Amino acid sequence: MITPVSPKMYNLNFGSNSIVKTNGKFGNQRTLVNINGNEYEYNHNQHVSNYTFFFRDILAAPFDKNHKGWERLFDVILKNLPKDEKINFYDIACSDGSEAYSVIMTLNERLGEEEAKRFYPIHATDCDGNIIQNAKKYVFASKSDIDNIRYYTSENLDTYFKKQKAEGDEYNYGYKLKPKNTLRDFVEFEQKDILDALDIQTENNVIMCRNVWPYLDAEKFTKAIEKLKQMPKSTIVVIGEYDICSANKTFMPIVLQDAGYYPLYHGSVLAYKKAD
Repeated sequence: MITPVSPKMYNLNFGSNSIVKTNGKFGNQRTLVNINGNEYEYNHNQHVSNYTFFFRDILAAPFDKNHKGWERLFDVILKNLPKDEKINFYDIACSDGSEAYSVIMTLNERLGEEEAKRFYPIHATDCDGNIIQNAKKYVFASKSDIDNIRYYTSENLDTYFKKQKAEGDEYNYGYKLKPKNTLRDFVEFEQKDILDALDIQTENNVIMCRNVWPYLDAEKFTKAIEKLKQMPKSTIVVIGEYDICSANKTFMPIVLQDAGYYPLYHGSVLAYKKAD
């Protein structure tokens, strides 16, 4: 059995075409926001990052010693949504497509393709048009990405991707994965700002909006939370480890509960459901 290993090197995206390597130093600015009359201070990261990797967050799960964080998240999602009804899945700030593809692989492996189709298409959006266009065609991957995909798909990498060596890969990931129809047919990629992406009119929603909140300025942050407050009760919101880590003093769990959500899962990934 392959055990997930360390992710690719951290990168920061300072624009559509400019990615530089970093030692974890961020351009943070102390920012105040007002949520439901309560004033909160957080570290607003002024640098926009489009770094991610396949099955992100499972590696940092302090309560999941057997690397079961991703499966447990979907246990909770499936348990708390209506059975046999259409589920609308939104992946906001999806970056290079790794997360949307991870969702599809997880659902297909857990439920089988036919049953999983009630979650499709995945609506994947990002403000970076270049990375959205690339996500439709390929994803750069490190050896750890390859190992994680094999681990979570029972060695079915070839079912989902055509793997090849990455030529001209200036970031040294090593591989380029071209998604097959078993992935491409079940996701719709679109360039959208987070506020436009949160204009959601459907019910039975899963909104993955992870590791993006520290990058929003106070005005956009407040508007985004207001949109979450207007979601129907059958909505689950999933945030990530970077949205809650103490080093960034990010307060999303508190804000989501102020916005009318209650926690479903605590680990490196946090899921919240709109209260009845």
